[in-house]
Amino acid sequence: MTDPGALKIDFVDVDGGLRQWKVLGRREVPDVPGSGMTLAEIEAEAESGPVLLVQKSIGREADDADPGLYARLENEVRVGLLLRRRFGGPGYPAELARLVGYDVDGGEPFALFERFVGPFAAEVAGRLLLDEQRSFQTSLLRGVRMLEQVAVVHRGITPYSVRWDGHRAQLTDFETAAPAFRVRRAAGTRPWASPQQRVGGGGTCARDDVWSAGMVIYHMSVGLASAAALERDPDLGLVEPRTKELLTGVFAQKAVHRPHPVELLGRLNVQDPLPPPPEEPDRGFREGGHRFDELMRQKHGTAYRRPPEPADRVVRDEDEPEPEAAAHRGEPTMPRQAPPPPPRPGAGAGVAVAIVITLVVIGVILWLLGGLVG
Repeated sequence: MTDPGALKIDFVDVDGGLRQWKVLGRREVPDVPGSGMTLAEIEAEAESGPVLLVQKSIGREADDADPGLYARLENEVRVGLLLRRRFGGPGYPAELARLVGYDVDGGEPFALFERFVGPFAAEVAGRLLLDEQRSFQTSLLRGVRMLEQVAVVHRGITPYSVRWDGHRAQLTDFETAAPAFRVRRAAGTRPWASPQQRVGGGGTCARDDVWSAGMVIYHMSVGLASAAALERDPDLGLVEPRTKELLTGVFAQKAVHRPHPVELLGRLNVQDPLPPPPEEPDRGFREGGHRFDELMRQKHGTAYRRPPEPADRVVRDEDEPEPEAAAHRGEPTMPRQAPPPPPRPGAGAGVAVAIVITLVVIGVILWLLGGLVG
């Protein structure tokens, strides 16, 4: 790491408090491909002692080239705050990147995380032993399940948003995350994104992430030998039998035919450890960004506007499970839209009677007028 001298880092912590930590060391690390943000590993002096951090920031030039980076940084912050509130302090799961704080008021806004557990999973694809593959699969699917429990769809699971330290996988990079059961917006590329996610339409759901996690598991088993291999459909004949059993149905074209994350954990003989969420997840997703919004308005004035949310909050299509079936598995359910009221009995007959009466009255008037003229 470089010696930053007396450099300090100022940020807002996850409780909304202002912090200033002395930077003991800093070094740039490889950026996430396709992200546009810059990553740096930092050693800082916190109140409790030295801490290891990852800073994900937007450079001035990057901001000018891609204004959408602010919205993606906002997703990082909102999801991070929601996860911190949901899963607490010391027991926070290692399978999910842990937000420490953020700064959106400076010239180069950033989100600050605890140090990621290891390098990109892509760096060790095809080189894991069978027991390591099992550990990777279990921890990755636990991360997917935890996001599903708070009704968040990652939408960006690739070998470059998953980290691996030899014992566990960790999900990072929530730039394109979205609440579940919202209108799908096209995101991601083949092969990592599901067919529904790539084209948009319908409603976001955990089975989008099931496809992506399954594809990462598949390539961790067979290796990323060439770009051409990514364009072919997965060949489960290339993986060992237990992984083949795990991935059965994961790449179904319709999302409703894919297994739920809890079912996949069951195939690994891992019980679902999560109780129901203590509050409405969507409300937590919104409230988690209030402080962020305030700081953005201070930075940009009245010109700042949050990205609009889809008007249709309840989205159903043929790729999504029926609410009754979802309830049996502990999934978040979507309320049914009330059907239009049926027509009142006799409404059509009443119209016909009114027409007949009108014609009779007109006939009588014409007959009377004819008599007067005669």
